[in-house]
Amino acid sequence: MHVIAASVRWCEGEVPCADPDYDDVLALELLVFSSSIGTVEYMGAQSVARILPEDRQRAGGLLADAHCQHDSSTLVVQKVTCIFPSGAERQAHQGPQGHWATILQCALPMEDEEALAQLPESGSEEQQCAGQAPAFEVRLRLSGVVLEKTMKLCSKPPEPRRRIVACSQPLFGAGGLQSRDPHLVHDWINFHLELGVEHFQIYDLDDSFKEVLEPFSSEQVTYVPLFARRFSEKFHAASRDTNPYCLSPQAQDHCVWSWRGRADWVLQLTSPDVFLWSSAIGGLPGRLIELLDEPAEREALHGAEDGTSAPEAGRPTTGSLQAEWEITEGALVRQVEFGGPPVPGARSVIERFVWRDKMPIQVGTYEFPLAQPWNCGLMNVVNFTGRGLGHKLFRFNIETLRADHYVDMFRQRCKRCTIRDAAKQRMVPSVLAQRPENDSRTWSD
Repeated sequence: MHVIAASVRWCEGEVPCADPDYDDVLALELLVFSSSIGTVEYMGAQSVARILPEDRQRAGGLLADAHCQHDSSTLVVQKVTCIFPSGAERQAHQGPQGHWATILQCALPMEDEEALAQLPESGSEEQQCAGQAPAFEVRLRLSGVVLEKTMKLCSKPPEPRRRIVACSQPLFGAGGLQSRDPHLVHDWINFHLELGVEHFQIYDLDDSFKEVLEPFSSEQVTYVPLFARRFSEKFHAASRDTNPYCLSPQAQDHCVWSWRGRADWVLQLTSPDVFLWSSAIGGLPGRLIELLDEPAEREALHGAEDGTSAPEAGRPTTGSLQAEWEITEGALVRQVEFGGPPVPGARSVIERFVWRDKMPIQVGTYEFPLAQPWNCGLMNVVNFTGRGLGHKLFRFNIETLRADHYVDMFRQRCKRCTIRDAAKQRMVPSVLAQRPENDSRTWSD
């Protein structure tokens, strides 16, 4: 069993702090992933998930839509107990559960609160995790057997709270992307920083993005290399050789949890061929925040197939997402495909492809989650589970906010890109201005 992430939240009077024998008011939440010892199990029919040979350069590996499956059935039949530094024990409550992970919740004993509160003063996060400074150590017992490995909870240093943080899926092969478009990653990040995303968390599988991300400061980008190796060499090999998207759901969860208490919203932006756009705010710098702070639409959206507004039953909303943050699990951003005949002499991908599909991708097929970190539950690649507590879910109308996917970057795939849409062109000058000086490299066909 692998603990992907951990955090502490308030839970007075709620599960798992509802036991009348204790006065606990805090809960330790653990995001755990369990798998069989010898093999990697995939969720999805591998026979229909194989990547076409012509897409190997773009996608890598052999499988496309199958992800590494979490063994929730084995975990659910076991009694799990958290053992805290004081020696106090609390039984874990399991849930939500999903195909990719399970959330374990243990009430935090009051006698351990002071040690947890003093954790930021004991040393840096790196020192604590490396054993060079005291950490808050917790052990798990499964059906009477105490796991050998101790969990070390390490504190993150205080920093300004972000409004929107964007996460990538585990990326790979930076050299191949750079040979195709030497500025793609830089333009992608700078475009969204200009739009109003405040920070990026970039994952990779092969350590290949380290050099690409060097121009960005730690205030702009957090880099998480070799993500699959955090699980085991088995999963590193599976991600390298069979399916680079094996642990994409777990990376989504890791990113959301790592920004709990440090960001209001976490957006899954997957890869450098996906660009947000809003007809409501255009390309005005920093205006993305307005879609959160002001009422963007008069009614919550719920499954409109044609991209038009459709009221969620019984859920009219006159407030903004930010005003309803505490009762919202998140929002979904629909995808629109871009491609068509490439524009000669283009300096960036958003100049090169100016034709889009007349319709967004069907609801539920592929959407981009904007998650409220505490309420979203578990990520599910194209959406999230929620926590089953009646929180609100919002779906943006494509005129308010959409995700433009440039599917023709490597080969022609968009069959219905018949609508010319060059709206993002207005942001090209500011994006180009942030490229390194004297770098005249251009797109390679």
